[in-house]
Amino acid sequence: LLKQNQQIHNDSSQKEFKILSEQDNKILDFVEKQGKASANDIQGALNYKGQNGASARLNKLTNEGHLKKIRAGKQVYFIMH
Repeated sequence: LLKQNQQIHNDSSQKEFKILSEQDNKILDFVEKQGKASANDIQGALNYKGQNGASARLNKLTNEGHLKKIRAGKQVYFIMH
């Protein structure tokens, strides 16, 4: 039992869990429902003033492993990872 508890502790300590913001959760919900989304899609759906804010959020979620980036010509889409 001690060995089992130690293993569970070791597994959980290797992963860092982050609580996502409400905005990040909205983005993930949107991407999941649509199948894919561009920064322009997120800008329109979540009322961002500019595309840079949406793009920064999408890249952050990609770097954290929640989304995956794909390219179709010049257009960049994000899908669930």
